[in-house]
Amino acid sequence: MQVKKIIFPTDFSEASSNALEYAVYMSKMFNADLEIIHVVFDETYLVTMYVPQGTLQGFLGELEVGAQQHLDEFLMNGTVND
Repeated sequence: MQVKKIIFPTDFSEASSNALEYAVYMSKMFNADLEIIHVVFDETYLVTMYVPQGTLQGFLGELEVGAQQHLDEFLMNGTVND
């Protein structure tokens, strides 16, 4: 089997941090690219609520910035740089 890319979803939990070690190992074993992703928020859940446009954009922007900071910390504390 030829593996070219491994996609690793994370919720920044301790369990996903432990699983990251296996993803890194597998990417090295198969010489595959490792893509690490985190889904910030699905705004379609807000369809039934009224949220002013400016407030929603600010909220989603803050979520994205916070998620990027968590991802950076997650990668610094993980084994990705090995």
